[in-house]
Amino acid sequence: MPKPAYACASCGRYGPFSNSQKKQGASRRCTACVAGGPYASFTCSTCGRKFQDQNALSQHEQTHRSRDYPCPGCGKMYRGMTDTARHFESGVCEACPGKDNARRAMYGLVSSQQGGSSFLTSSQGTLQLTHNGELSSGYSETENLYCCPACGKTFFNLSGVCRSAAQT
Repeated sequence: MPKPAYACASCGRYGPFSNSQKKQGASRRCTACVAGGPYASFTCSTCGRKFQDQNALSQHEQTHRSRDYPCPGCGKMYRGMTDTARHFESGVCEACPGKDNARRAMYGLVSSQQGGSSFLTSSQGTLQLTHNGELSSGYSETENLYCCPACGKTFFNLSGVCRSAAQT
C-alpha cells in the first residue's frame, strides 16, 4: 500500500488517516492523533475521554448534562430549553400531535408566561390568542412569531430563539 502524499498536521507522520481527515486539507491529523494520541490534549473532566479540540470536547460534555427541562405536553425530560422546544414544536409530541397544533400551543404557553410577550412578534404587532385558543387575525403558518429580545432577530419557532440566545 503506497504511503499517503501528505503528513499529519500534528505529528508529521504519513498516516493512516480516516476518510474524514483525508478531506481536511492542511489541517488533517492521523488516526493516532485524532483518537487520543499526544496531540489530543482536551480531556473530559467527567469521564476522562480525550478530544482533539475544544469544540469536540464541548459537544461531548453536553452528554453529561442532566435532563432538567420537561416537555410542557408529555413531561419527557430534555437537557435544555432548546431541545424541549424543538421536541414539542416538531409535532411528534404525543400530547400535542401535529406541527400547527404544537406551534399554537407553544405560542399560547409563551404568551401566558410572565415576560413571555417580549419574545412574541409579528409584522402587525404582538399576536394574541382569541377566547377559543386560536391566534388572532393576521396569523400565518409561515410568519415569524418569535423575536430574540437581545438581538431583535425573528424566528419561526421558539427553539430558534433559544439557540440564538445560547450563542450570544
